[in-house]
Amino acid sequence: MQISFYGPALIASVSYFFSTLFVTFFKLPTKITFFYFSMRSVVAVSILACILIALMNMLENRVIRTFAITTTVIKMIPIFALILFGLFFW
Repeated sequence: MQISFYGPALIASVSYFFSTLFVTFFKLPTKITFFYFSMRSVVAVSILACILIALMNMLENRVIRTFAITTTVIKMIPIFALILFGLFFW
């Protein structure tokens, strides 16, 4: 059940949520036209995000661990900056 339904549904929902935020933040056009067909930009970015997640899952654990630690540190920098700013400039 987890391999057949839960895992793919989780990856699809995360990539769709990411693509919705990405398209909204960068104000991309609503439709993207490829050779002979067009699709919503949210769907196109979502497909690319799914492919990116799949490629990242194929990498070694050491690479993914480094990526996770790096992104966590990058996310913590503004949080600590807000805390320090709140303590000293309140």
